[in-house]
Amino acid sequence: MWREQAFRRIHWTGASYFLRVDMRLCEASDGEQSVDSTLAAFGRCCRDMNRSWNARQLIERLDRLGGTRIWRDEHERMIDAPAEPDLEWAMDQLGIEWRGDGIDLAGDRQSVRLRAAIAAND
Repeated sequence: MWREQAFRRIHWTGASYFLRVDMRLCEASDGEQSVDSTLAAFGRCCRDMNRSWNARQLIERLDRLGGTRIWRDEHERMIDAPAEPDLEWAMDQLGIEWRGDGIDLAGDRQSVRLRAAIAAND
């Protein structure tokens, strides 16, 4: 990252990863799980462990805490993805459409519910 000056790519790839995980967790659990709730569970169970976590170990633990494979599936998808993250899927699911100098938000129930779930401050 430092040598290749890849800061922007690393930032947006990470942002895309966490957005996709958050959306999938919210959808799979009908809004009961999120990135926030999973990281909070990790903090409760694992913060006091005197150990280092590599990416694979952390992702496996997060999936176990949430009872899913979403973290791992998205990590595997991201590793093989192009350098520029594709946010079209997320924008479609969230009902966000770019219009000239602004955006339109779809009013369908699923998009509204998903936007509310990922914006919640639990």
